[in-house]
Amino acid sequence: DVLLLHLGTNDCTAGLAPSETVRKLDAIIRIARCYRPGLSVFWARIIPNTVRPDLVRELNALIPPAAAALHRPGAPVRVVDAWTGFDPAADTDDGIHPNEAGEDKLAACFSEALLAARKD
Repeated sequence: DVLLLHLGTNDCTAGLAPSETVRKLDAIIRIARCYRPGLSVFWARIIPNTVRPDLVRELNALIPPAAAALHRPGAPVRVVDAWTGFDPAADTDDGIHPNEAGEDKLAACFSEALLAARKD
């Protein structure tokens, strides 16, 4: 069982504190594990946007330590880097939501992470 997470963009755009977003995402993972204890989670550092780049950077900095705190033998939490190489000017139509090229980049990030996890 696998959970792919790329969440937090709307929170950042709305100005929510990144620590609160991480708390909510932590809760999502914990709830999902109540139903699937061996769940593998792929938690993305979210794509950049032009509305609140400061909050996106802050959120992305909080994700790796939060993921590490939730990582368990048999129930890993892996961080996926959707940030690097994503250009909000070229890969979105509105500075926030991925266009087709952006969706392809995001899908490639998760695909690479899933393939790498199979080798572990």
